[in-house]
Amino acid sequence: LTALKMAGIEDEDIYRRVQEHALAARKGGPTLAERVKQDAEIAAALGDQLDRLFDEEAVLARVNIPLERVGLAKPKR
Repeated sequence: LTALKMAGIEDEDIYRRVQEHALAARKGGPTLAERVKQDAEIAAALGDQLDRLFDEEAVLARVNIPLERVGLAKPKR
């Protein structure tokens, strides 16, 4: 959702669809990444960013950033 907003998408329908994709993925079947990539409008809005957004290693590498900001984790050196 943040990536869509940063891409200039302010469409409530797209936000609702992302939520529907997330809920459906949670129930089983295709993953959220697979579902979002198959959604033509969302895929068009995010383009090449989609692979990066769903790259688990990249996400996990940044997991401490918000914790560091609020003092719940020590900064990595």
